[in-house]
Amino acid sequence: MPNLEAANTQTSCDNLPKETFTLGNLTVDPQTRRIANKDQSLTCEPSVFNLLLYFCAHSGKDGESGEIISRDQMITDVWKGRVVSDNAINRKIYQLRKELAILDSENEYIETVTKYGYRLSVTMTSVNSPALMQQRQQPTPKRRQFQWLLIVIGVILLLVTFWQLNKQPEQRQPPKLKQMTSLQGIESDASLSPNGKSLLFSFSENGQGRQLILQDTVNGKRQTLSPPPNSGQGHSYDIRGQWHPSGEKIAFIRIYQRANIDNNEARCVIYLMTISPKLGKATKLRECAAANLPSITWGENPNQLFLAERVKKTQPYIVYSLDIATGNKIQLALPAKQNNLRGDYFVKRNVKGDKITLLRYGGSNNVKVAVYNSEPFTLEREFDLDAHINDIAWHPITEDFYFRRSQHVYRVNSSGKEQQQVFHLGSAFGGLSFSTDGHQLVMSSSVNDTDIWQQPINAKDTDLPSTSFIGSTRQDSRPRYANTSNALAFISNRSGKNAFWLRAPNGQITKMADLAIDTGYPNFVWSPDDSKILFEYLEQIYTLQLSTGKLEVVLDKSFEAYTISWSSDGKNLYYGSTKSGDWQLWSYNLAQKTSKQLTFSGGYSGYDNPADGLFYYSKYHQNGLWQTDANGEEQLIDQQFSLLNWLNWRIVNNKVYYAKLRSQDAGVYSFDLSSREEVLVLKQTKGVLHDYSVSMDGKTVAYTKHISQSGDVLALVFGQ
Repeated sequence: MPNLEAANTQTSCDNLPKETFTLGNLTVDPQTRRIANKDQSLTCEPSVFNLLLYFCAHSGKDGESGEIISRDQMITDVWKGRVVSDNAINRKIYQLRKELAILDSENEYIETVTKYGYRLSVTMTSVNSPALMQQRQQPTPKRRQFQWLLIVIGVILLLVTFWQLNKQPEQRQPPKLKQMTSLQGIESDASLSPNGKSLLFSFSENGQGRQLILQDTVNGKRQTLSPPPNSGQGHSYDIRGQWHPSGEKIAFIRIYQRANIDNNEARCVIYLMTISPKLGKATKLRECAAANLPSITWGENPNQLFLAERVKKTQPYIVYSLDIATGNKIQLALPAKQNNLRGDYFVKRNVKGDKITLLRYGGSNNVKVAVYNSEPFTLEREFDLDAHINDIAWHPITEDFYFRRSQHVYRVNSSGKEQQQVFHLGSAFGGLSFSTDGHQLVMSSSVNDTDIWQQPINAKDTDLPSTSFIGSTRQDSRPRYANTSNALAFISNRSGKNAFWLRAPNGQITKMADLAIDTGYPNFVWSPDDSKILFEYLEQIYTLQLSTGKLEVVLDKSFEAYTISWSSDGKNLYYGSTKSGDWQLWSYNLAQKTSKQLTFSGGYSGYDNPADGLFYYSKYHQNGLWQTDANGEEQLIDQQFSLLNWLNWRIVNNKVYYAKLRSQDAGVYSFDLSSREEVLVLKQTKGVLHDYSVSMDGKTVAYTKHISQSGDVLALVFGQ
């Protein structure tokens, strides 16, 4: 339990540590603002370092965690009572955690104490403490002999090291992290100009719309290239800016997210803009498909753009060649098989532009990296990666590939046979892009703060107050109520990595198991007796036994299973699969270990209803909800039941709970299977995400709410 008395103590910022000390596995020098491990060190900016010293001034004793520091106390002591936003505090905490994680990724130094504040969770020890002073006593004769032995061994090691350095003069040095932007908002899609003098990135101040920003890498001056992102017609998002090889112009994508329409109807346009010798206006090249986000890259021909786009979310991405002089678009490859969820979803050129790499979806945690010649468009080589990645960077010299796995930068050689972990960032990141000389790998870091809220369900009053239910400064999401109690499972990265967590009915929150998973929306469900959690990972279906923490594979890759649920009696699993050629629903008998196909005209996610004995399901290629019985299938809910509901919809007390996504009537609804009456349960308001769960007594809805988001442009610097 939190120490509430400690939480109320006051420590001034005028009494901070001034001498070098150890903190966990690190050494901290207040005089130089440097933090170091045994291999590397970094210098913090003053405000971040002072925050660290402030936490250390509240350090615990004898291995105990430090005092709990409330946000109000931090504002009084650190910000001297100035008006400061929650987002500003979150950003400083994030920056401090990020720099500590660079040097020690195994320990969480700053702990969030839900509803109370923060505290230092590692031990601080003064260099002049009695424990360390004991090590400076005069040596005994035996100690002298041991010291001489160490000296001899040290000399031998120095000679061996000298020989190795002469044998391998080009030994690689670990890269260093450099911050390139620090705006109060979200920076993404960053890339350096060919001459390295300009940084291009997308910027959003509040998450509503994005603008292109051009920043001078020498003097830091910035120039906005986009019009205001907000208008009465909705929001515009300028994204995925790509430098022309000449460095004189850029291509980018503008998404017009118009108001009062379905998200699928957003308008997408590819634009071209001259940057040098003087800035010009953006000119329209061509309309593009706005289902998810298209990807563009320049080819070897100066008038050629490669484009990966898809018309609908249920169809795979296809790669095209676009002539910017004529506007002609040519399809370059056959579309991926119909049951491929994403197809060729990302394109990237090498520095010469004579080769193009595609990322081809292979499963929830598998991607095929395919390298094509630019002209003619012919396959040169391909290999598989067991990873969930959204982009990839191509080193301009070695032609190795760099990608993100969890919070780490990985390198894989051009043949895909050798992988190496390069750097641990300590936070999520993306948008990888190399400078043309290969010395800098630019990326966009991101920190999302989402909490879980709850609201009572009352058919006569949808304006009942919502309250914060589960919160931290990290991502708490995917709430799932248990079947036999009001316990709630959720996924959070509050411990530094994704994990299953449990909120017991008494309010106690505990971690159940770490998740070896790196996807945005891992799907999981409780077993009917609440003894297990069922989830999909690496194209296999696992169960987590809550009493023992044991993981077990119940459906391997041969089942090609994706969406999953339990039968109401716990004897069968329902899963969506493409093993019959397209998406259909199947049943797997856990005792007999046999499968049976349930649908033949399409099926994606499904549940049985013990109240009427019928089976209810959604389809992948068509919006709507169906039921099936001896007379065949019947559609119960029309197009308003989006296929995206597969993550959340459930049957509770003979009612179907699902989300409408159209902005004019968006929210969570209940559909009574007996009366066919539809009722609004939760209104769609600012920050409410399509991520919810209804308690099994039908009295409460828990949902994920977006609190804040921040992101900076960073660069890994190699060989300097």
